[in-house]
Amino acid sequence: MALCPACGSSHVRNDYKPAPLALRIFFVRALLCDHCNYQFKIISFAGAPARPQQRSAGKPDVFNPPTARSVDLTRLKEGATRLKSPARQDQPRSPVQHDLRTEITRLRAQEENDQANQNSLDQEQPTPAAAPACTHCASTNVKRRRRTVLERMVFSATDHKAFTCLSCGETFYSKAAL
Repeated sequence: MALCPACGSSHVRNDYKPAPLALRIFFVRALLCDHCNYQFKIISFAGAPARPQQRSAGKPDVFNPPTARSVDLTRLKEGATRLKSPARQDQPRSPVQHDLRTEITRLRAQEENDQANQNSLDQEQPTPAAAPACTHCASTNVKRRRRTVLERMVFSATDHKAFTCLSCGETFYSKAAL
């Protein structure tokens, strides 16, 4: 009988993917533990593990035994409503508490707007003045781009980098200012 090396369970079966043919020739089998779902290989001279028998109608189900007590959910719901005090539900919020929550909400919204404005200002700022100017439109609003394999081979000995102008879309090469 094969035992799982991870949990020691004897509930093992054939794995979904059998062991390679070269290993099966030497009686190596791929097994799967039903208890912990651990896949392992083992040397076994015996045949396949015995398949579990089909459940008969008279045999009780292990997971849902007929002796299990049923729970009345309506009683649980009644108990939960009894725990809540009706006085707390009917009381209006105090004006101080309401004003404080309104103030916190207003401040959070203002902070989010300030962050959004700051992000938009950061995106609108052009690249630093050290960026090369476009050869087509003389704009400094440029971005580095990846070079192709051929460009890498040609420009590997020089300091030229590939750029794309964000204003006119022209691509050009220039020495990058570091």
